[in-house]
Amino acid sequence: MSEAVSEALHAQRKARRSIGNTPVFESPKDALKPCDRYLFDHWLRRAYRLAELEPQRGGLWHPI
Repeated sequence: MSEAVSEALHAQRKARRSIGNTPVFESPKDALKPCDRYLFDHWLRRAYRLAELEPQRGGLWHPI
């Protein structure tokens, strides 16, 4: 993880006043649980579709 990403995640946790091992990306159905990878994949596939883009070779997330 890059320094910039680490700082952004830390800032998000601080802004939400969360303490300890709390999810940064909460599940829409249960704020105490994190989003799972399937939901993130669904959102990214939808974003590609809405932007009328084809995912790049090499996977869904890795090329990004």
